[in-house]
Amino acid sequence: MPAGASRAEVASAADREMLFEELRRELAELDPDALLERFSPEAELASLGLDSMTLMSAIADIESRHSIRIPHERIMGLETVGQLIAIIQRHVEARER
Repeated sequence: MPAGASRAEVASAADREMLFEELRRELAELDPDALLERFSPEAELASLGLDSMTLMSAIADIESRHSIRIPHERIMGLETVGQLIAIIQRHVEARER
């Protein structure tokens, strides 16, 4: 555990990394031509070469896998991969409580 980090912070970071990789795999399956070499928390979603249907399909698959529902209006204004992961993580953590 990193010095000064609580167990919850370490668990949260691990969950975030797991969701990051899960989204990356999902997008790669749905669109092999996506520019996933640019895939990072800082990457703008628009820079990945994905159409909105592919992105929404990936999110729907993740929602189904984790038994969550994210309102579409929460997703529409997001600009980066990191923002999307944060929204997914909040919904997953809320369901687990």
